[in-house]
Amino acid sequence: MRCRRSRAGGNPGSSGRCKAVPANLIRSSSILALLAAIAVVSCGAPEEEQQTAPLLPPIGSIIGVWTINETVPPGLDPRCAPPANSYLLYVAQNGNAIIAQTGLATDANVGSNGAQFEGTLNGSSLGIQGGNPHLAGTLQTARVATVDGACGALMSGQRTMSYSEAGVSLCSGSLTFTGTRSIGSTCAGTLAATAVAESGIHNTEGTAQLITRPAQVSGTIAMGEEDWYSFDIAGVAAVPVTVLLNGPVAPANIDLFLTDNNGLALMPATSSTSGSSREAVARFLSPDTYKIRVSPPASGTASYTLLIQ
Repeated sequence: MRCRRSRAGGNPGSSGRCKAVPANLIRSSSILALLAAIAVVSCGAPEEEQQTAPLLPPIGSIIGVWTINETVPPGLDPRCAPPANSYLLYVAQNGNAIIAQTGLATDANVGSNGAQFEGTLNGSSLGIQGGNPHLAGTLQTARVATVDGACGALMSGQRTMSYSEAGVSLCSGSLTFTGTRSIGSTCAGTLAATAVAESGIHNTEGTAQLITRPAQVSGTIAMGEEDWYSFDIAGVAAVPVTVLLNGPVAPANIDLFLTDNNGLALMPATSSTSGSSREAVARFLSPDTYKIRVSPPASGTASYTLLIQ
């Protein structure tokens, strides 16, 4: 116990006897004073230091299809392991924003398997992540890569993943990967998609809504009807085209088809029909008019976005 001189009555000439003060009270007062000082410093921090740094302009367009090869470390749990062979990554881009889906096979005409990832392209740094159904649970995946090469035709980086069932993590790991763009513009720059709302009746190939690429369409589709969109490829040479459909999770499944001007399947057929309503197709298209068909859900109504680039 410590003492301090009493100032009772405010008389400095009082007896000068000590008045006891508990030590724990002194310690508590000191701690409170320290916390108050910290709070003042925190509250007084410059606002700009608390803000997130703005994104750098993207290196360019990374839209298209990438062939991904991964190096699997020894002992990685099979539930966290990637496909045994090379696989495809479909990429759509709107400025810095990136949406990507993994391919069902190494054939770009077959389309996405429904696994989707979202993120940003910050300068040449790509970061995308997402959780998707896997086996009996969910696989959380994040990819961080650097895009380089001639006009951004190569990427290399690391993938981390964690598999869980019923909220319990069962495995995790990381690996390195490389990517080479197999379908895409070489030096097209960044394609910022124009927002487009569906309009009028466009439920047959003959009434397809005309779209100008690049576009991001917001649509709604109900059981028993289809949505059709049409776009033109001008010029004299074939160009790469990527179409990505982002719809609801199962069971409200909708599918994606890329057709000729008459609504007939291209040869080889280009469609994406996974069970998740997350679909993607890409290929080189010669100058002509093409159409996109979105198939309806088995019941109810579903909202979706459609990136045509």
